[in-house]
Amino acid sequence: MSTTTKHLEISISNEWGTQVYSSRIETAYKHKINLSQFSAGIYYYVIHRANQKLQSGRFVKI
Repeated sequence: MSTTTKHLEISISNEWGTQVYSSRIETAYKHKINLSQFSAGIYYYVIHRANQKLQSGRFVKI
């Protein structure tokens, strides 16, 4: 594992702040998440390493 991906994690929370997904990211190029179990709504994601936020954003599942 390269140093660019070491200990990267992603977490996803719903619009009420409840964490609905969390996973370690094994590659810096692509990480697939199956959203079929998610209800329609607004979700927020955070990508972090060692408690440092690297990127965050939101998406809408229709």
